[in-house]
Amino acid sequence: DRDRTFFSESKNISMTDTFAYAGTYRFDTPAIWAKHSLSALVERQDEQFTPEGTFADGRTRERGRLSYAGEWRGGFADRLYLTAGIRHDDNDEFRDTTTWRLAASLPLSELGIRPHASVGTAVKLPTMFEQFGIDREVARIDQPGGGGGRRQQFLPRLLRRDLDHIGEIDR
Repeated sequence: DRDRTFFSESKNISMTDTFAYAGTYRFDTPAIWAKHSLSALVERQDEQFTPEGTFADGRTRERGRLSYAGEWRGGFADRLYLTAGIRHDDNDEFRDTTTWRLAASLPLSELGIRPHASVGTAVKLPTMFEQFGIDREVARIDQPGGGGGRRQQFLPRLLRRDLDHIGEIDR
């Protein structure tokens, strides 16, 4: 990424390496008319950022993260679908975090609608440029939130409408 102006020249060199392993195990519990899946993830991400140019110092900055995640999904009698997930991030540059999510969906095919809802937490880290190129005091964003909505079928497999609301939860 190179930027030239009349007074200066700058170039930002970024590199990200991500290595991950994910797996899913599926099973049924016929006694309660349910199908389940359990998923797990391990992920390592390393990032480098080097600003070069007239006013840049040319130093390479690095950060990394090791993440673990798990999710359970269950479908009951082809009617109720539930999800529960959790993720933990061990960060080099920021406080370690654990986030979670719960969701439910209830297809009502006889009415042509599917109400759904979810709640959980999330973390958004600044980009490498935001952290090291603009404002060295920038912080991560950590906010609980939730949402819900309804999907409605008008012509099966041809026309549908989704109405969703997503918002933050005040602490």
